[in-house]
Amino acid sequence: MKTEMKLSQKSFSPTRLAFMRLLKHRLALFGLFLVVAVSVTVVIAPLFCGVQPKLTRVWLGAKSPGFTHPDCLSKNIFIIGEVAETSPSLSGAKELIYQTRNISRQEIRVTTRRGKINSIMFTEGARHLDELNSSTLEGGLFRSNDDGSPGVRLEQAFELKKNSDPPGGLFEKDSRVLLMLLIKEDKEASQNIVTLSNSVVTSIRVKNGKDETSSDSLIIKGRDVLSVIADGEEKRVSHLLGTDKLGRDLFMRILYGGRISLLVGIVATLVSIIIGLSYGAVSGYFGGMIDSVMMRIVDLLYGLPFIFLVILLMVLFERSLILFFVALGLVQWLTVARIVRGQILSLRESEFVEAAKMSGASAGKIIFVYLIPHTIGPVIVYTTLTIPLVILEESFLAYIGLGITNASDSLGSLVEQGVRTLGDAGENWWLLLCPSLTMIFILFGMNCLGDGLRDSFDPKRAL
Repeated sequence: MKTEMKLSQKSFSPTRLAFMRLLKHRLALFGLFLVVAVSVTVVIAPLFCGVQPKLTRVWLGAKSPGFTHPDCLSKNIFIIGEVAETSPSLSGAKELIYQTRNISRQEIRVTTRRGKINSIMFTEGARHLDELNSSTLEGGLFRSNDDGSPGVRLEQAFELKKNSDPPGGLFEKDSRVLLMLLIKEDKEASQNIVTLSNSVVTSIRVKNGKDETSSDSLIIKGRDVLSVIADGEEKRVSHLLGTDKLGRDLFMRILYGGRISLLVGIVATLVSIIIGLSYGAVSGYFGGMIDSVMMRIVDLLYGLPFIFLVILLMVLFERSLILFFVALGLVQWLTVARIVRGQILSLRESEFVEAAKMSGASAGKIIFVYLIPHTIGPVIVYTTLTIPLVILEESFLAYIGLGITNASDSLGSLVEQGVRTLGDAGENWWLLLCPSLTMIFILFGMNCLGDGLRDSFDPKRAL
């Protein structure tokens, strides 16, 4: 039985045997499925989604997964005779109806000094007060979050007077400044009817109850919009994974961030493969003094803290994609150079190399045409194991604030932003969890695939 198995394995090429072993490696196939699924999603999904990752809707703030709202921008501008400035998905409509309720917002700033109230001020117009009774204010009073959005509503009535003690529980511990938002909504909603022709505004009508007026221009703020109807159909936007503090769609940001992370990992790894493959092949083929000198250079470079070299490059030069490719690629080529050198040393005395020399082939042709193709197996394994390592290095740089500029945020940048905006009680958990899970899927899939390929290319492993 063993003899028959050996004969059957000898009847196939090493590459086909490795492929057959890979098909029986369940963990590798699972890793391959994860890698392909994530890669296809981040590449193809944005083509079918009209939402841009940098589109901000500040009035929304951070909203949990599944949140929906009317399809509109922060400012929707309509001027007769000009192209409407509104959501791109509405540009083809002939009639738009915006149902709005005017919402006024005033910020109140209260400061203390030596435990006493020092100033009470409406920031709009810098209007100072000597005292303030919350029960006389029209509208709802809320604490203001760091991003200017309304926080916890202040239900209990209180009175503030200059040079008096502040009410208990109003100021946060060790805080001398209190920011509040006074929000007032109109009782009746109004309808803003805009007719379009090829995205150009032709008429504007505003209905308030029974009154109807025409206008030459109209500006509708997103925070005032209750609903949007385009040609008789209500239009809403759904955020599968929620939004961040600026109201940007997190799902789209993760898709574009996955693109950046995969691009950096793949291209930087290819840079290291090209350098290491050439360097190691030349060193192993010539041997002797040339090999000794080249390997001592590798040993010397191994002793340098390369991550600090990359950080130095990030600080000194513009943090572009090209610099990331070069910097991270230069860090990883040393290992592949040693792997390839070991393979070439065992192959350079082979009969096919001697035959190539006798036929007059140059050293370059022997190295790159005859020898390097025999090292592809270990190089492929190294590639699948290096890509996740490069992604982690890029994520580390992004986490410490040295991410890529002038491009979409990578997954590492999204994780860093998620940590910053998580909140004291973890109320914005999705901002950290979703990009982290995406990165875990990519890294886990790559590592499983790499382990499977390493086992598959092992000639001692049976089918």
